[in-house]
Amino acid sequence: MKSKNQLQQPRINAIFILIALFSGFSISAQNDQLKFNAVSRTFQENNKLQEEDTVNADRTSSGYTLMDLGVNINPDRKTEIQAIIRFKTDLGGFFGDGTELDLRQIRVKGTVKEVVNYEVGDLYLKLSPFTLYNENVEGAINEATVFSDIRRDIANYENLNRDNFWWQQGAHIDFGLEFEKVIHQMNVDGFFLRNRGTDFISVPNSFYAGGRINIQQSKNFGFKLNYINLFDDGASVNSEQETRNPVASTEIDYTYNGSGFDMLISGEAGLSKLIFIPRASVDSADIVVDPDDYQDVFFDFNSIWKHKKNGLQAGLGYRYVGPEFYSAGAQSKRINFSQNPTTFTGVNNNPFSPRGIGLFDLTRDANVYNPVITRQLMAYDPRLSNAMPYGVATPNRKGLNLALGYKSKGDIVHTSFKASVLSDVVGEGSPEKRKFKVLRLGLDLNINKAIDWEKSIVFKTGIQHESTKRDDSLGVDLKSSLIDVGLDIEVFKQFDLLLGAKRLRSKGTEFYFARDQFNQLGLPAAMDIDQSETLYGVGLKYRFNEKIYLTAQNHFFSFANKKNAEQDYGFNQVFILFNMKL
Repeated sequence: MKSKNQLQQPRINAIFILIALFSGFSISAQNDQLKFNAVSRTFQENNKLQEEDTVNADRTSSGYTLMDLGVNINPDRKTEIQAIIRFKTDLGGFFGDGTELDLRQIRVKGTVKEVVNYEVGDLYLKLSPFTLYNENVEGAINEATVFSDIRRDIANYENLNRDNFWWQQGAHIDFGLEFEKVIHQMNVDGFFLRNRGTDFISVPNSFYAGGRINIQQSKNFGFKLNYINLFDDGASVNSEQETRNPVASTEIDYTYNGSGFDMLISGEAGLSKLIFIPRASVDSADIVVDPDDYQDVFFDFNSIWKHKKNGLQAGLGYRYVGPEFYSAGAQSKRINFSQNPTTFTGVNNNPFSPRGIGLFDLTRDANVYNPVITRQLMAYDPRLSNAMPYGVATPNRKGLNLALGYKSKGDIVHTSFKASVLSDVVGEGSPEKRKFKVLRLGLDLNINKAIDWEKSIVFKTGIQHESTKRDDSLGVDLKSSLIDVGLDIEVFKQFDLLLGAKRLRSKGTEFYFARDQFNQLGLPAAMDIDQSETLYGVGLKYRFNEKIYLTAQNHFFSFANKKNAEQDYGFNQVFILFNMKL
């Protein structure tokens, strides 16, 4: 009789044979009907707590090797099938323990009658910042390469985050029309997604549908009509009601080309509803929800001036988002702050009080990222973003936005500055309204170009300062500052020294309101904060080419709570990452 280990070994050998075969195809078997591409990564980490812990582990170590094999099949010139197959094995696994073979992604796309384009399967979709938009993660302002590499190639890649697109499953069609008079061109998009499956007990099937009509009236003027709707299939479970969340908006864009500058005027306005429909078997009197209380409007208008010669640009805008405005596709957060971090979940000799998500986890922990569109406003961290935790679509906000930018000749200096002065539309927990100020500064300096040095030397920094204040007896006064600093030095050709640092400092008082199932404010939780987080990174990176690199790094993280020093902790992580895209 063969042992378990003997039975596992042929499976491992077969997988490596498949990898070898597919690798050969990716190099030599490219043709018009069959193409291959691949992403491969090897990651090994070792973590150590800075203070001894008698309850939780003081050291942890893990690692893996994976390859995502992309297969593109073209059965004819109008159809393409795309699939990604994942091969993954844990480093240090015993005779194949921890080996995975998964179908990570599949999509079919094509054209009908040379007019209508379609996609079915796993899709990337995006509309506007108020309708369907995956807002960027907090805790990063022009961050250093030593952090951005691992965020991009691990956290974002594992969650299929690409720019501000949502990755969902469903169907999408689009087609375009051209006209000779009045309208230059019109494009129509439509999609239908399954947002969430039922658990057959209490959670119903949830779907998301919508589309856009994009009309380009001329070279300088165009407008868009957006519509989306999140809805439940209440019949899939024994539910008393079904939820609907329709959102509609109009966007306009006008460009004026002057002799020395260009001016862009853009805007979006619309409305949302959150509707709860009683099932036919339920007496509507038992559902204490007034639909009129769950609808609201928004508008956001901006103007941008760009000087054609000196690289200067400036923007000014005003935004109003009603207190009951709700758009699931735009307000679902990329980070799930209710999730426990993976690295050292327990610290301070307390296994029952997990530490919160910090700067360290935001850069690399794929498990704290949220891949789905949610049905209610998610939890957020006021230290990282209190004025706009859900991006520009954050409800109950109004105010001005200012933006400045400069790019020098020779690409030596890039700088940007953004400021927002906002307030509540209505008070939350008090008749008085909170006032918010947000300042963001980013700077890139290509030192080697300034001193005419052949090897790359890049300094970058980002600063965000945010304040929340309310003039009443409750004493709301919260200030937070986040600083990003990075330096990349090319020591030898394609061999870099990477340095980076992040620091978050928060101090003051605020009241946090959780949301109920109807997105209404729950009971307030008083917050008295005096905390800081620091993350340092140092590493070496060798760039084989634009798509392949090897890096070894050491990151140091510390958390300090001046209100309770017993909650202080720190740890460091040493890791090696080999990343390849073919």
